[in-house]
Amino acid sequence: MADAHHNCRLTELHSEAPIALRQSSGAVYLVSSAQGLLGVDDLHLDIVIGPSARLEVRTTAATIAYASEGARLSVTAEIASGGRLVWRPEPLIVTRRSSVITDSTVSLAGDAALDWNETCLLGRNPDDVGALSARTTVDRRGRPLLRHHVQVGDIRGWNGPAILDTARALALRLVVDAELSAATRHGTGYAVMALCEDVELTSALAPDLSELERRMARSRDVPDGMTVRTAAALAFGRQPRPPEQLLGERGPHDRIVAGHETKSSFLRDRL
Repeated sequence: MADAHHNCRLTELHSEAPIALRQSSGAVYLVSSAQGLLGVDDLHLDIVIGPSARLEVRTTAATIAYASEGARLSVTAEIASGGRLVWRPEPLIVTRRSSVITDSTVSLAGDAALDWNETCLLGRNPDDVGALSARTTVDRRGRPLLRHHVQVGDIRGWNGPAILDTARALALRLVVDAELSAATRHGTGYAVMALCEDVELTSALAPDLSELERRMARSRDVPDGMTVRTAAALAFGRQPRPPEQLLGERGPHDRIVAGHETKSSFLRDRL
């Protein structure tokens, strides 16, 4: 929840093994209290963000799925008006003899903000590949914003040129924010799609996590000497406004750290 001065506090934090929730400065961490995603595990995480509240959720380490038969991890998030969620866990590693289903559902109020990140590595080596079905559903104002589904490892042709080919690491990032001027662009191993002016979807593939991280970083690059706002304006066929017209238009956003209000550049945090 957030008060009139945008100071945020957690009103409820409840967890059971194999996932423990730990609050730290600026974020809530998911910590493994026991080995999860085994057998037919069915794990659920519910997140509710009140009006004008901010929350970042991370994990302390990668999640490794071992021998399983349809183990499921479901995440549901509801973000109220003016709220913001940053979902940035470490990678999910799907090993041989594992079959994993992830199902993420996010519901946004009209002016809620979201930075949603998913990363997966199929196996720790080329012979250690498991099966994954990953579904991401995002609605805004009760209407569909994103329907994304990836199924690999146990269907015919998943390692062919039409799907992953030689890639074993994949990432998705969805940014929803009124401050964003989305722009479509692409490069080796990644593509960025402007779903609308304030929504940007990034998808990337790579042979390993190190290269995947580099490609995701390049996906956020813009040409030298050109600001993100200018690049986005040109992509949408608009003439960028001079900087002096932008001064005072929007100030920096607030970030809540350990219950105290601090100032930071929202654009810098996002990029």
